[in-house]
Amino acid sequence: MMMGGKPLRPAERPPRILVVDDDRRVLELLDLALSAHGFQVLTALDGEEALRQALDERPDLVVLDVRLPRKGGLDVCEALRRDPEDGAVPIILVSASAETETRIQGFARGADDYLGKPFSPKELIARVKRLLARSAEARESRRRAVQLERELNRAQDELRRAHHETRREQRMRELAFELGRELHGSLDIDQVAARFLLAAQARIGSGMVALLAPDGITGSLAPLAVRGDGFDRVSGIAVARSGEMMSLLSGLARPVLRRDLERFPELAAEIPALVAAGVALVAPLRGRRGLEGLLLADERVDGAEFEPGQLELTGGLCEIAAGAIHNARLACEQMERALGLCGGPAKGRRAPTLRAEAAAIADRAVRASGLPPRQRGLLAHA
Repeated sequence: MMMGGKPLRPAERPPRILVVDDDRRVLELLDLALSAHGFQVLTALDGEEALRQALDERPDLVVLDVRLPRKGGLDVCEALRRDPEDGAVPIILVSASAETETRIQGFARGADDYLGKPFSPKELIARVKRLLARSAEARESRRRAVQLERELNRAQDELRRAHHETRREQRMRELAFELGRELHGSLDIDQVAARFLLAAQARIGSGMVALLAPDGITGSLAPLAVRGDGFDRVSGIAVARSGEMMSLLSGLARPVLRRDLERFPELAAEIPALVAAGVALVAPLRGRRGLEGLLLADERVDGAEFEPGQLELTGGLCEIAAGAIHNARLACEQMERALGLCGGPAKGRRAPTLRAEAAAIADRAVRASGLPPRQRGLLAHA
């Protein structure tokens, strides 16, 4: 619509009034009166047409005669109040009946005002303006209520996220303290692996968990320990350090579902071994010096999906285990080196120096082993 040669913005659109009466002369009179005060007027001659226009055009107010053909005014009023999209449109009922019972029925059906015929167009326009003002205030209140509800929902979501983050940090601290102390309390790599798999199985809920570690010969990752099943189930799995899977897992540095790995065409040659073993989850043990191993797990015993919180805790557990396994491997290598120096032939002038060096290395390794005093003494003597 144009006004003064400029298009009106939606917010500046004149109020739209639907006038419903079976008398065309009344419609023409009210059309002229309302239009003269800047209102946009829609008209209908019966109840069915009134309902159709009300639902299609969405007027800002309805002036509705009680006695109408096809569908009475009271029925139209009640139907508009049941409209789920705009059941609060202001309605002025107009009737030639002055009976109190008719007024009561009109208000009971949802009318906002009642005007008896004959009436002055000036009085109708005054009531229209009053109801439109009240309707605008109600719409603004509803808009503010909706806005406040959205803000409240956002605040509650932020609070839930903050609570979840706090709980996550608390679980990670507990995990780091309890499992870190347990895993780092031993330098026996087999014992570390057993404790790690026990903790992993308890948190994942899988029937089988296995740890792959470098085999020391080919450099590939092969089964080191299994819990919940025999070695034969995972004996066919060997992950090459130079392979695509190791590169991908090292880069991700987080637990990955096998079905997600299957989406990568470059892993087509390495996936079948995981499928044959029933592996559902693969988690890298990534430490400061790279990948120390892989955790494999089958489906959860209860048949449920792995939850995000479980995967996050598993990732933290693998990070702690990577450090413990690295320390255990270093201690083992140091011990082997010390024993080799002690047992090997040492001739010439440097023999005493080499033996002293070997004894010092052996002493440090024994002290770091965490063994009881008697066993440390026996190992040092050897």
